[in-house]
Amino acid sequence: WVENILKSVVKNKSKNYQQKEISLDYTFNLQSLSDSSGYAFESSGKIISPEYSEKEGFKICPKLNILKYKDETAGPDFMQLRRSVYEDFIHDFDNGFIKKHRFTQTSYIDENNENIVQFAFEQRKGEGNSGYVMVDTLNKVITEFEQISDTDYNIKSNTSFFTRTIASSRGFEYTIWRTVIHGQFSLIDESYQLTDSRYQLYRQSKARGGKDLFFTNIESRLTMKTPNVDVHIGTTEKCNWLKLPTPRSITIIMGKETRLAEEALDNVVVKYQLF
Repeated sequence: WVENILKSVVKNKSKNYQQKEISLDYTFNLQSLSDSSGYAFESSGKIISPEYSEKEGFKICPKLNILKYKDETAGPDFMQLRRSVYEDFIHDFDNGFIKKHRFTQTSYIDENNENIVQFAFEQRKGEGNSGYVMVDTLNKVITEFEQISDTDYNIKSNTSFFTRTIASSRGFEYTIWRTVIHGQFSLIDESYQLTDSRYQLYRQSKARGGKDLFFTNIESRLTMKTPNVDVHIGTTEKCNWLKLPTPRSITIIMGKETRLAEEALDNVVVKYQLF
């Protein structure tokens, strides 16, 4: 029964999620602590959520960007926002994912909707990936998820064998890479959209034969909602839409289009607030 429900969710993904391109308002908050400093970044504006089949179609139009740092040398950090929209669980949730994980129904009861069932999942062997999904069994859709991933799983999921080999040859290695991602989907214009993503990342790396250790601890939250006033894509509203490239943890070769997109994000105007 459990497997049948989950496979029906997979079968209906393209019908239930992001049926068309839509413009939403977004608010993004990030707090970061590394081995060298603390950092906070806030951004709000408009975001284009693409149709489900688009692999790299998110764009943003930032309206307000506030950066908190010890001085004015740091720039805006949209990497976590990119992770939030592209690592939405749904695109990776397929029959292969179901096969590699053990799903069990929990005792959770939704008093407002008897069709909502919670399934906990755990990877059958190896790399460390677990969490839960909330499934609307009537509409065959995941409405909420939490995914907890450990080092081996994140390395294999977010880097290629080629980049790992090159990085290792240069003395670079991730020793800890743990993520906790929690997402919620809302029904907007007859299809489900990611509207709330909370992302926690702790990562430690070493270089030069282990002599130098570096860590990063990041927490972020992205919320998206329909605009208070209808604004249709393609109208005369002045928006400088910036492409959000898919996130890459290790980049050996970067294409020109991706490089230009990242440079545009890095050059977004910010207001500084010194710590």
